[in-house]
Amino acid sequence: MRKVGEKIAESTNLDTVTSAKECLDVIELSYKHLPDYLKPCLLYFASFQEDEKISFTNLAWLWTIEGFIPNTVVAESLLNDLIGRSLIMVSKKRSIGGVRTCHIHDVLHDFCVTKAKEEKFMQLASNGKTDFSSSFYENRRLCIDRSLYWAERIGNLQVRQFIPEIKRSDPSEVLRNQRLYGINAIMDIEPFKPRVSLTNKQADYMIKMANRLRKLKCQCKEPLKLRLDALQLETLSVNDVLLPQSVMSNIGRLPNLVVLKLEHRAFQQEKWDIEDEEFLTLKVLKLRSLKITTWNASDESLPNLEQLLVENCFHLQEIPSVVGEILTLKMIEVKRCGESLENSVRQIQEEQEGYGNEVLKVLIYPLDSST
Repeated sequence: MRKVGEKIAESTNLDTVTSAKECLDVIELSYKHLPDYLKPCLLYFASFQEDEKISFTNLAWLWTIEGFIPNTVVAESLLNDLIGRSLIMVSKKRSIGGVRTCHIHDVLHDFCVTKAKEEKFMQLASNGKTDFSSSFYENRRLCIDRSLYWAERIGNLQVRQFIPEIKRSDPSEVLRNQRLYGINAIMDIEPFKPRVSLTNKQADYMIKMANRLRKLKCQCKEPLKLRLDALQLETLSVNDVLLPQSVMSNIGRLPNLVVLKLEHRAFQQEKWDIEDEEFLTLKVLKLRSLKITTWNASDESLPNLEQLLVENCFHLQEIPSVVGEILTLKMIEVKRCGESLENSVRQIQEEQEGYGNEVLKVLIYPLDSST
């Protein structure tokens, strides 16, 4: 089987395929030799757009909720299997290893769309291009392309997974659509992780309806005035939200927060104080293009931090020295910041080396660096 897989991988290099028929034959052969548990994972790529960069995290959740895999832990090995067979390509890797985003070749995407329809695995719908014959309702899944137009045409659709493009719609209108039976239940499960730009009114409504939201990216048109501490967030990205110190303290008490990204006008003040027992579960902290000048942290904050990334924070004078004492810290990366901040990081590095710390990796890219 391995030899067959290697032969297929070589053949799917489109430069060596002399005809469209030969190309499809090779892909068909590749699909035929896939283990049964991998076939639905591959066909599910039909639900994405051609050339779309697909988040591995989102893909893992979708595979799980569809029942293809028992949990997200096994998703990476299955995706790597598809990559090893040259059926899926890596778009971007994570800094700590693994796949961040992936994509599928347009020819393979066309194959998945056709095969999904043939096997009644999935029906793809786009405005004005779908035949609502009896065969339409025989499909196990319906992929709606960007529009809620279909919600008014397909009657009592029972939705297992619904991720609208909220940037193009009013979230309250999406959630009030009574045709989407079960949408409230969907809002209460972990895989619903929209990336949205929100006003306070929209965000308030979303958070009330999605109190088990795991991942949230906010870019507000006005200062953020939300009770985010009521959520069970694991990943939070905030951009242009003008957070007061009180809200930052509430965020610091989120019990499951692992990744926090603060960008541009994330703060109202020029000073950030992290108090005792804040950000107890945080592992990754990214600060980018912030206006703050001072950052203080207590000895009992950030006890599980593994990565600190600081980029384009020209006004920030230094990294708190206590950060270097965090036992779990593996990396500090500084890009295009001021000399004072760079010196504070070098001092942390020297102190840790003096203590025999060989784990901490420090990367500094000066202002004149093109990296």
